Amino acid sequence: MAIEVMFMFGSLLLLVILIIIAGRQDKLFGLTNAVVIIIYSLGLFYQLLYNSKGGSSLLWMFYLAVFIWVQILLLLVWLVAYFVKKRKENSASNASEQGLKFKEYQVVVAKRDINSAVKKGTHGTILIVFDSSNFLVEFIDDTGESLNDGSTEVNINDLSPHPTKA
Repeated sequence: MAIEVMFMFGSLLLLVILIIIAGRQDKLFGLTNAVVIIIYSLGLFYQLLYNSKGGSSLLWMFYLAVFIWVQILLLLVWLVAYFVKKRKENSASNASEQGLKFKEYQVVVAKRDINSAVKKGTHGTILIVFDSSNFLVEFIDDTGESLNDGSTEVNINDLSPHPTKA
């Protein structure tokens, strides 16, 4: 197999892999790239197969390679920018949650009205930690009775640690 054919297949394979990766992050962006590659590839492959007289096949192959590599470079730039942005968002959210690592059986206070029974300032105890930002909490009223059928699913943004008495 000629080296230029192997280069074209390798380039197309790399482009398809990048389109799949981009499509998993943003479906519309991935679909748009898939449509773009289909449109220019069909035209250039047609020219390559049926209008290749007098050495023009090299020209059509060159155009195809240029389009593929331009699209590869654009996809790489987009993917790097996407993952850098995602990483910054994750580090910002982790920084805001730093110091607010709740544990099971920790006493907490509702920062806002969560539902009709659990109002801002209601005290509760974390029963289950689902992940770093979601919990099952048992809230109680002033008499010590459970509210809302015993437990409520709550997000970290709805809770603050109970102030300790000095």
